[in-house]
Amino acid sequence: MREERFRIQCPKHFLVGDSGRFEKSPQGKDSDFVVDYAPPEMFEAGIVLQEMGTEGDTYCTMYVYFAPEEHLPVYMDSMKYDLQKVSIRKIFVDTEEYLIKVNEKTKKFYAGEDGCWGSYTELYRKENGERLTDAVIVFLCMPDEMKFQEMEAVMGELFEKLPVIDKEKKETGQEPKRTR
Repeated sequence: MREERFRIQCPKHFLVGDSGRFEKSPQGKDSDFVVDYAPPEMFEAGIVLQEMGTEGDTYCTMYVYFAPEEHLPVYMDSMKYDLQKVSIRKIFVDTEEYLIKVNEKTKKFYAGEDGCWGSYTELYRKENGERLTDAVIVFLCMPDEMKFQEMEAVMGELFEKLPVIDKEKKETGQEPKRTR
């Protein structure tokens, strides 16, 4: 398995979804096929790019994380806080292709088949009856023929990358209990 983590400039607007439903008005977009997300100003962002599988039979995935800066490393380590609830929605494709749009930059990916190509996860908590979003995670499978270097280059075009995150850097201190 190969993995790289990046801090990115948090986009003002992030869209991903089936290309046939992408350009519809917000009311016409089907939530199972399009994620249309505008992170709050207080959120920062990070990306984890992964290549998994065995030699000759690999696949690539991408996770985009949106959260307050001090909590971003927790989510990028596939963890959450015990008090948080999780809402997951699958992202489907029925035109064999999907688009990713970051602010004004757009890239089309040919998936080659219909089906579930990702998910939108919201980590939230209830406070005084109000739902408060703590983090959003968008997961995407890259097309089968896409190799890690190509995925990294495409994401570099879409997102303004900051330095690679040092995986060994861990902060200490009192924190709420975290779980995977």
